[in-house]
Amino acid sequence: MPRSPKLRSVNRLEEARRLLSAYERQHRLKRSQVRETILAAFAKHDHVTARTLFHHFLRQQRRFGLATIYKNMNLFCRAGIAQAHRFGTQMHYDHVTLTGQHDHLLCTDCRGIWEFHNPDIAKHARAVAQRNGFFLGRQRLELYGLCADCWDRRHPTEQ
Repeated sequence: MPRSPKLRSVNRLEEARRLLSAYERQHRLKRSQVRETILAAFAKHDHVTARTLFHHFLRQQRRFGLATIYKNMNLFCRAGIAQAHRFGTQMHYDHVTLTGQHDHLLCTDCRGIWEFHNPDIAKHARAVAQRNGFFLGRQRLELYGLCADCWDRRHPTEQ
């Protein structure tokens, strides 16, 4: 049974808080309410940009500078909470916890991002690396095209 987005967000936040707390202790960083607030907002979003979080906080009438958000997102990456991906010209942050290995479909019109997991892709990547004497550390696959909605808007008569 698939988990609801709210439940996934709560579990994600709990795991992220645990990792952040360990990172703060290890690096002797003081706990920060600003950092905790940014972390909570990040836990509620998928493939978020710093600018998206910035506008999220503006709508809530909370004034966090864009530089503060970038600084904290980079800290979350170092803490193993987030992973940065460059899609087009923007840096998107994805959740490391609970997601596992996955790849992305990106719509070039609406800029939507969808995750998918296909174990055959990872298996094939390892085989290609092995055949070429390459020791694979990690992989990333991005497929660019049009989502079904954008395709339908561009080709209304082909439906």
